Amino acid sequence: GDNELIGDPILLGFGMKDCSPISLRKIVAQALQDNASSIVLAHNHPGADSTPSMEDISFTQLAAASLQLLQIRLIDHIVVGKDGYSCVSERDTGRNRSLSIPDEEEL
Repeated sequence: GDNELIGDPILLGFGMKDCSPISLRKIVAQALQDNASSIVLAHNHPGADSTPSMEDISFTQLAAASLQLLQIRLIDHIVVGKDGYSCVSERDTGRNRSLSIPDEEEL
């Protein structure tokens, strides 16, 4: 079906306490290697607040525009914090979601 997960998550880099130095080039290269038609980005904020930063929003906009040129859709960018997670696509609503981790039986 549409937006069905067909691959395992791929770790493209490790962040530091106050930044996540991932390159757009690495994201695009991996999407092309996997012949992806769409992707989801995710990263964590080490603090409790999962609200996307201005840098998160700017990077997401740049990534979406760049991927669109290659006919790859950026579905969303998820930011995880100790308080749950937020989707950059929903940043205007100000809603953070509680993180619910599925049981092994649900996986």
